[in-house]
Amino acid sequence: MVIDTSPTISDLHISFYLAADYILCPTQLEFYSVQGVMQSLDHLASVQQMGTEKNMPVATLLAIVPNMWQDKQLVQKENHEFLQERYGADNVLSPIKLRTAWKQAAQFRTPIFEYEPRSIAAREARRQRFRRIRFIDRARGKLVQSPPVQRPFLEWP
Repeated sequence: MVIDTSPTISDLHISFYLAADYILCPTQLEFYSVQGVMQSLDHLASVQQMGTEKNMPVATLLAIVPNMWQDKQLVQKENHEFLQERYGADNVLSPIKLRTAWKQAAQFRTPIFEYEPRSIAAREARRQRFRRIRFIDRARGKLVQSPPVQRPFLEWP
């Protein structure tokens, strides 16, 4: 199950933390976004402390997922390194690059795989999707096989 919430912290988040096994934190690598991730993870830590005291299972951070990456912006590189230092390099995934196709697909509320299936963004998304699934499975202690052979521009499940 996936619960997509706003980054604004509320008491409702406590329920989500108690219901979930893992937390994924997507974020842009801008100042206010990074501050928001820090606040959210501080809130998660306080709920984890409460869970420990009351012997209740609470979600753990699975990964921080940087997105809308522009590799020419120094501030984004610095914020990425900051998150890696603070939360551990294993907990901060490689950034998803900002591509025009992402914006256009979002505008039309269409998955990138349908909007521009042959775009660089769609190819990167396919690769990233498998990496993230493998990362999640590894975190859960499962063994993952190699991806199926991929023909150019064909999507695999």
